[in-house]
Amino acid sequence: MRQSNVGAVLVTEDDAHLVGIFTEHDAVTRVLADGKDARTTTLGEVMTYNPPVVRPRDVPVDVELGRQALLTLSR
Repeated sequence: MRQSNVGAVLVTEDDAHLVGIFTEHDAVTRVLADGKDARTTTLGEVMTYNPPVVRPRDVPVDVELGRQALLTLSR
């Protein structure tokens, strides 16, 4: 990720079906902070499964409002 200058990578199955996302936040909170070995820990152990998805035509304000609504419903 560092060499490619990206903050996240999509994780797919062999058929290119999206199963998760691995972000810098995941690296810090689920690998480094937990003392896991970054050389042996698999993405499946630390990635975010089934991330919410948005469409290219969506606008950031609507996406954030939808995210906040989901958080409110899950409480």
